[in-house]
Amino acid sequence: CVCPPGWTGKFCETKCPDGTYGRGCSGECPCQNGAFCDTSDGQCDCTEGWYGMYCTRPCLSGRTYGRGCNSECPCQNGAVCNPTDGQCNCTEGWYGVHCSRPCLSGRYGWRCRQACECKNNATCHHVDGSCTCAPPWTGRRC
Repeated sequence: CVCPPGWTGKFCETKCPDGTYGRGCSGECPCQNGAFCDTSDGQCDCTEGWYGMYCTRPCLSGRTYGRGCNSECPCQNGAVCNPTDGQCNCTEGWYGVHCSRPCLSGRYGWRCRQACECKNNATCHHVDGSCTCAPPWTGRRC
């Protein structure tokens, strides 16, 4: 009995073992980075975050993500997009799912965790915490 590609055994009842493909399971799967290898023809089905014939190319940093890198990153304000699931890692001074919102008044920095130290109704910059003084106040903290 001559088995079709991807099958082996006396009655062609067994699928090729992992890592092999083709007629007689003689081909070695070329897929990388956890990609699925089709046991009949050796074609690769890339996992999230990878693309290319053998799944050796990572998604373009900050631009694409997901299966085959076919999804466009939604991140804003310089945030970095996770190549697997598209989640945004916000830059300092921004928060929200897509990093589209500046820190709330009185907060600044990474994940808006820093408390502003401005005095006398000064405005605190959401990225670096610098103070813009209201007249007549001056100085680093007004």
